[in-house]
Parts: sequence; structure tokens; C-alpha cells
Amino acid sequence: MACLIFVSPLASPISASAEETITGVYSIQNAVEDYRGTRSFEISRNQYQEYVITADRSFESVAYYDAEHHELFCVIETAHQYNTLMKFRIEGGALTVYSLYSEKWNEYPGVDKK
Repeated sequence: MACLIFVSPLASPISASAEETITGVYSIQNAVEDYRGTRSFEISRNQYQEYVITADRSFESVAYYDAEHHELFCVIETAHQYNTLMKFRIEGGALTVYSLYSEKWNEYPGVDKK
């Protein structure tokens, strides 16, 4: 289960001291026209300068940024019977999406590009 998202150099900065940029909207490239699931992810900052991850047609959640590992973490509170811990890893200008299931990080399928 992996979503690979490439980050554009035109994205907004994480913080004044950080060189890497991650904010922006990332669209799933391989979503078919009638796909009803998540088509895009948006990483932004709210009025409190917290990171917010919004998944189209799915969730919006405040995220914690681990600067040492270049990863964002958030919990999806869904209408389902459980919450899901999500991880967004930033490496070499690419963002990969994971969910924690049965004590294992599972990559989301598909490649996303800004």
C-alpha cells in the first residue's frame, strides 16, 4: 500500500529554518475517472502553524512533524470502529504514505505527483 508523491520546489516552507518544503496539493496519478476514494492529499498549516493533512473524500487531521526523520504523523478519526495512525515520509523530494496495521507500516499503492 504505497503512495509516492513528488514535491515541487514551489511548495511552501515547513518552517523558517527548514530547507525542505512539503506543503501543497498532491494528486494520485493512477486514479481512474470513476474512482470514489482519495484522489489527493493536501499538506498545509493552520492558523496555529500546526501541520494539517487533508485527504480528498476521506479525512482532515492535524499532524506532528518529525524533522529528524522528515516524517509527518497523524491519526485519522473515521466513522469506522477504529482510528488509523498515518505516516507521511519525505525523502529526496518524494512523499510516501503509510498506515499502521497489525503493528506494521503498510505503504499505500499508487504514485502521486504534484
